[in-house]
Amino acid sequence: NPKIKIIIRYHPIIRNKFKFNNQLPNFKISNSDLYEDSQDSIFAIYSSSTSIFEAIQYGCLPIRLFSDQLISLNDPLWQINQSLIINIKNFKELDKLVLNVNEARNNRDSEYQKYIKLLNEIYLVIEKYNTKVLIKELSK
Repeated sequence: NPKIKIIIRYHPIIRNKFKFNNQLPNFKISNSDLYEDSQDSIFAIYSSSTSIFEAIQYGCLPIRLFSDQLISLNDPLWQINQSLIINIKNFKELDKLVLNVNEARNNRDSEYQKYIKLLNEIYLVIEKYNTKVLIKELSK
């Protein structure tokens, strides 16, 4: 879909292992930091990367990618209400989501409410493991 801008971010360790001959003007491999990429994005697709926490803080809604081709040992958002996270398993599901991206932009208010709930859940998880609380507990 040429109307949709797609940014791919490789893990820094493997970033230079890929040679990509890009012929698509709307698809780019990022040379920016996560903050810059997130500012123009509605969604962030992840599998097991904890950088999804940053992307969420910068305004992106998470899409969890399940794939047999990815190593997916854990979901960093496992403690979060899963109804707040979009899950996809294949290209067809991603394609359907991308085709509906304009609808997502138009429904930004409802997406914003979902985003606020997601942030609140993340902050609750973080509070549970607050450093001061951990030190107090370990000092007993």
